[in-house]
Amino acid sequence: MTQPKRIHVVSKVATILRLFPGVESLSLAEIARGLSANRSSVYHVVQTLVDEGLLQQDPGTRRYRLGETLLWLVPPHARSTALLAAAEDAMYQCSQATGFDVWLALLELDRVYYIARVDGVHPLKVHMPLLQLQPAHAVASGRALLAGLSDERARATLQFHTVRKMTHETVVDIDTIVARIAQARSCGWAETEGEHIEGAADIAVPVRGLNQSVVAAISIGAPSHVFGPDRRREVLPMLLAAADLTRRRLLHGAIDGGEGECSPPQGAE
Repeated sequence: MTQPKRIHVVSKVATILRLFPGVESLSLAEIARGLSANRSSVYHVVQTLVDEGLLQQDPGTRRYRLGETLLWLVPPHARSTALLAAAEDAMYQCSQATGFDVWLALLELDRVYYIARVDGVHPLKVHMPLLQLQPAHAVASGRALLAGLSDERARATLQFHTVRKMTHETVVDIDTIVARIAQARSCGWAETEGEHIEGAADIAVPVRGLNQSVVAAISIGAPSHVFGPDRRREVLPMLLAAADLTRRRLLHGAIDGGEGECSPPQGAE
């Protein structure tokens, strides 16, 4: 069977778009470098992408970022379907290994919604409905997801809605939340205790896509008295393994807080 002819400019467009996940913006020189091409040969392609809304250019810095048109090309249900297919086995393995419920979450502005849960055998659980928006500032998945943004963008995102107390332990000071998001970015995981539901703790790790962009979070939550610091320390490697497996399957299927050093999960925040 004859192989279809590859159209060079289409391949160039695809390569350009793949440079952006995981970065705030790119200059024309950085885009050209990513294509191993000179700026003059890339300029007109990039400007056409701007005209079509696939990229947008900051008039002050002249740097480029992904455009809003892309939001319409991949509807939320398609993104969820791809993530579910990639994460299903990893979540099951993690649940089997830890005994706890394992959750998969996405970010919607400053809210988190859990799109899947694999039940563990442990009889004590945290009851929370799927597909309902939860405040990102008060859950570990939210902080892990927001850690995929810069501090500036995370701060701006947190201000879409009022940051309010869910329990007496909920942190509502924006500076403190951003600091803990930064710590989650550095450490590679996030945790909360008693901030969303009294007597409950959770720990989450990011799932990364192209260029290390954060596309989802995998977490475990359970009553605090059975999911204290030592137990969270034990399940963290299994969560990280689940996130890594999900990342590898997702990319294959796509085809082409506080201050201080990173350390094992501590107690209540």
